[in-house]
Amino acid sequence: MASKDHRKKDLQRAVSEFLPAFAAESDRGCVLLVAAIAEGHLEEMLRAKLVKVPEKEDALLDLHFAPKINLAYRIGLISENLCRHLIILKDIRNHFAHNIFDCDFENHYVRAKLSELGEGLPSYEEVVDLLHTAAKDVEPLSMVVQETKAKTMFLLHVCSLLVNLDAATRRIEQRINPAQAEPHEM
Repeated sequence: MASKDHRKKDLQRAVSEFLPAFAAESDRGCVLLVAAIAEGHLEEMLRAKLVKVPEKEDALLDLHFAPKINLAYRIGLISENLCRHLIILKDIRNHFAHNIFDCDFENHYVRAKLSELGEGLPSYEEVVDLLHTAAKDVEPLSMVVQETKAKTMFLLHVCSLLVNLDAATRRIEQRINPAQAEPHEM
């Protein structure tokens, strides 16, 4: 389990690095960028966990976002809650990727998905207060909070999601592969 100081540093990193980059994007660009980063984390986790194959390309990992989410959950790399949030992110990403018009954070479908994403998470006001506390002297937070409330909520929720994915990836990468731990081949 991560220490309180480590979680605070992760949150500060999310505020100072992730939020400004995402906030500068259009709504569509923001969603597609976040989803690509989350999918990249899932692939890193799966590669770190699965036994390496001698082939240059690993066809097993030639999966779309949803199967990567499900595989990571089913082999115990992510929690049920994180799996649920990633599926919601995937749904939002698909909406933005496949709809040309009326696709922003004010869209009825997107707002409903944002409500799902926020279930069980702190309120907007609580999250903003938490970030202000964690990110003292971090200027980018003010830029993010100036966005629409729906986009701000998306940004705040996905930063939390990405911090959790990053921490899970680091935990998995630090584990020793059982095949590498064997002193002699049989």
